[in-house]
Amino acid sequence: MSGELKFVVALLAFLSMIGVAILGLFIKKRRPAEHLQDNTSTVVELLAGLFVVMTSLVLGFMINSAKDTFAANDRTFILWRLTSSCWIEPYRDWDRRPRTLVVIWLNTSRSG
Repeated sequence: MSGELKFVVALLAFLSMIGVAILGLFIKKRRPAEHLQDNTSTVVELLAGLFVVMTSLVLGFMINSAKDTFAANDRTFILWRLTSSCWIEPYRDWDRRPRTLVVIWLNTSRSG
């Protein structure tokens, strides 16, 4: 999505939420008395709480997935950087053992 399209979608979502809230204020005056009792308010509050919890779970899963993807890509880049010999060729003799240990550590940590 382009930047302008994202802005338009966000603006439409914001304006629709404001519009529905204002519409709810006007409709509240026309509702029957049984729709405005304490039991009805409790059910609406519980449903709103359920909506908040589900939204929080979805956002948490999305953030966790992004973190895992970043960690996997970061580990892959480090592994590639350590195993590519073009930049490390001048130091080949003295750094082979530490580099091998780091590669082994990265390979074992990837599976866990």
